[in-house]
Amino acid sequence: MPQAELLMVWNSLKQGSGMDFSRFSKEKLLPILIKRAVILFFILCLFTLILYATGIIREFADSTQLSILSFYVIPGIFLAVTSIAGMILTLKWLIKIRKFRYLLGFLAYLFLTVFSTISVLAVKFILTLTAGNGVN
Repeated sequence: MPQAELLMVWNSLKQGSGMDFSRFSKEKLLPILIKRAVILFFILCLFTLILYATGIIREFADSTQLSILSFYVIPGIFLAVTSIAGMILTLKWLIKIRKFRYLLGFLAYLFLTVFSTISVLAVKFILTLTAGNGVN
């Protein structure tokens, strides 16, 4: 009985909110998900870098700074992977449809891939340099 009530509530919410689950085809859903994931990971990377810069200005403890840098590696790698996926998908659309409006998206994904790769390598370099100092 509770399952039937939940189903009725779900159907009423779906109809009342105007959610149409069939409005996206499978071909359009993947680029949307990739774009949103790239935006999420880019914002996480920027937030972490701003937090690290604030820590330098406010003179956070060294272990806190290293923790912030260690956290940066995770969204940085995910940003690189999702940007590469977006780049491949955009390149596929660029070749298939031959519309050059996708070229700007390809260049944006390329920039984000290079940015995330270089920044993760720089962070790993800093973490490697400080690992010998016994700061952890």
